[in-house]
Amino acid sequence: MTNEQFRLLTRRLEQFAREHPHSYKIRAFLLTILGYAYPLLLLASALAGMILLIHPLIDSFTRQSSIPQTFFVILEILLLFLVGVICRALWVSFPLPEGYRLHEDESPGLFKLVEEVRRRVGAPKPDAIFLDDRLNASVQSIPRLGILGWHRNYLTIGLPLIEIFSPEELRGIIAHEFGHLTAHHGWFGSWIYRTHESWARLENLPQESKAIVRLFWQWFVRRYFPYFSAYTLVLKREHEYQADRCGAESTAKDAYACTLVSLELYNSFLEKRFWRDVYRRADNEPTPPKEIFTLLADTLSNSSQVSFMAEQFQHSIERKTRPADTHPSLADRIKALGARTEKAMYLRILPSVSSADELLSERKSHYSSLFSKTWRARVIQNWRRRHEEAQAASKRLHELEEKSTSETLTDDELWDVADLTAEYKNHDHAIPLIEDFLSRHPEHAEANYRLGRLLLENDDKRGIVHLEKAMNVDSDKVLTGCQMIEDFLLKNGLDRDADAWRERAISHFKTLKLARKERAVITAKDTLEPHDLPTQEVDRICHELAKFSRIKSAYLVRKSVKLLADKPCYVIVVVLKYEVFDSPDTQMLLLRQISQYLGGHYTVISMNTVRFVLNRKIRGVAGSLIYEAIK
Repeated sequence: MTNEQFRLLTRRLEQFAREHPHSYKIRAFLLTILGYAYPLLLLASALAGMILLIHPLIDSFTRQSSIPQTFFVILEILLLFLVGVICRALWVSFPLPEGYRLHEDESPGLFKLVEEVRRRVGAPKPDAIFLDDRLNASVQSIPRLGILGWHRNYLTIGLPLIEIFSPEELRGIIAHEFGHLTAHHGWFGSWIYRTHESWARLENLPQESKAIVRLFWQWFVRRYFPYFSAYTLVLKREHEYQADRCGAESTAKDAYACTLVSLELYNSFLEKRFWRDVYRRADNEPTPPKEIFTLLADTLSNSSQVSFMAEQFQHSIERKTRPADTHPSLADRIKALGARTEKAMYLRILPSVSSADELLSERKSHYSSLFSKTWRARVIQNWRRRHEEAQAASKRLHELEEKSTSETLTDDELWDVADLTAEYKNHDHAIPLIEDFLSRHPEHAEANYRLGRLLLENDDKRGIVHLEKAMNVDSDKVLTGCQMIEDFLLKNGLDRDADAWRERAISHFKTLKLARKERAVITAKDTLEPHDLPTQEVDRICHELAKFSRIKSAYLVRKSVKLLADKPCYVIVVVLKYEVFDSPDTQMLLLRQISQYLGGHYTVISMNTVRFVLNRKIRGVAGSLIYEAIK
C-alpha cells in the first residue's frame, strides 16, 4: 500500500467512523480477529491433518493397502514439522527495553510514586522499570507469544524527565503511560492498542530472529498490517486521548496540558539547539564532555531556552494531525482536554525541587554519570574523527586564504573554500560563497545540496529547488534530501506537499534495496568492464589487501548495472590461499572483513567459489589484475 493509498483509506475510514461508529467498531473487531485466525487456523489445520492420517497409517501397517506405508509416514513427518514451525513462530523473542533496570531498594521514592499512580489509574503492575537517557517516558507491552499475547509490561522513564519535571508533573506523565494498559476507559481500545503494538513488533522482527520465523510472520504481516493500521487508526488516536485523560485526572487538566506542551518544546529544543551545539564543540575540543547529562539538566533548568520555546510554541500549536498520524497533534490533544491555549499559560515556571531531588536523592549523580559515560563511549570515535577533520579543514582554509591574496583560486579550490566554510565555520558566510560557485557550475550536486540545506535551515523555501537539483544528479542525496524537504513543508503546514516527498523517499528506498541485491552477486551473464578508478585509489585498495595473509591476488572490475547507474558498481575478486579447515562460513567472514577495511564501497567475492566461465571472464578484462602477494 502506497502512502497516498493509506492516506485516502484513513480519511474514508475517519468519515465512516464518525457517521457509523458502531459499524466501524465491528469492522475493526473482525479485522483484528482475522489476525489471530492466521496462525491458529494454520496450527489447527496441521494438527487435524495429523489426526486424520493416524487411521490410514495404522491400516497401512495392519492390512494390505494400495498406498505405501512410507507415503503416510512422510506426510505425518511433514505435518509435524509444520506444527513445530508454527509453534516456534508463535514463541517470538523480542528484546527488552534499552536502559538501566532499576531495583526498588535503589530508588524507593520513585517506585512508591509509580505504584501510587498505577493504583489510581487501575493499570497492571509493570514487570520492571527502566531508566534511560531520553526526555520521555514510555510503556511497552512485549508479548511472549507474538500476536497471541501473554504480555510483559515494562515502564521506561528518562533521567532528564525526572530531573526537569516536578513530582506532580511526573505523576501526570506516568499516568498517561499507564493509561495505555488500563481498561478503565474501555477494554476495546486497550485491546486494539496492545494488538497493534504486537503486530508492529512482528513487522520489524530483529535480524537475529530465526529465518523461518521471519518468513512465517512477514509473509502475512506485510499484507495484513497496513490495512489493520488504517482501520484501527481512529481507535488508536482515541486511545491516546484516553491516556491523556488518565494523565489529567492524576493532576489537573491545565497543569497536565502545560506538561504536554513543555515535553514537546523541550524535546524540540534538545534536537534543534542543545545537541547541535554539543556536537559542534568537536570542531575545537578533541574529546567529548564528560558529564553531558549534568550539562543537559543545567541547560534545561535555566531560562536560556525560554525565547526559543516561545517561538516554537506557535509552530507546535498550529501543526495539524496528519492522516497517517497515530498520535493526535498537540493542539488536538489540548482541545480534547478542554484546556486553554494562551501562550502565556505555557511559559513554564521551573519547579524549585525536581523529581530527581525527591525521588532519586543521592543516586541522581550516579545515574547521570552512568549515562554520560555510556554516551561518551558511543560518540568518542566519531567525535575524534570530526575533530581531526575540523583541524585539517581549518588549516586548508588558512592556506587557501593566503593563496587568494596573491593568485586566483581554481574552481576546485573555490569549492573547497565554500564547502569547508559551510561545514566547519559560519553558515551565513558560506551561503554567498556557494551561490557564487553555483553561478558558474549550476549542476554541481554537492553545492546544490549544501545550499539547499542551509536555505531550509534559514526557513527559505528556495532550498527545495537546490535540493531537487542535487537529487536529480546524485541518487545518494535522495533520501536525506526528501527528508529535509518533508520536514520543512510539515513545519510550514503544507502536509499535502510533504506527502509527495515522503512517497518519493519510500519509492527510492525500495529501489535501493533492489540495487543492493543486484550488486551483491556477479554471474557469467553480467557485463564486466575495466575499472576507471584513479591510481591513488587502486594503491589504497592494494595497501589494505596486503594486510590479509590469505590473499594471493586480487582483480578489480566494474559491473554494468541497471539500477542507480549513476553509481558505478566495482567488484573486487580475491584469490585465497588454500587452507585445510576452510569452510564457506569462514570465507564469508573474511570477505566481510575485507569489505569493511575497504570502506564498504566495493562488492568483494572469492575467486575460489567462482565457476570456470566467470573466472576466465574476470581475468580477461583489461587491467583487472591489481594485486599479487609477495612470495
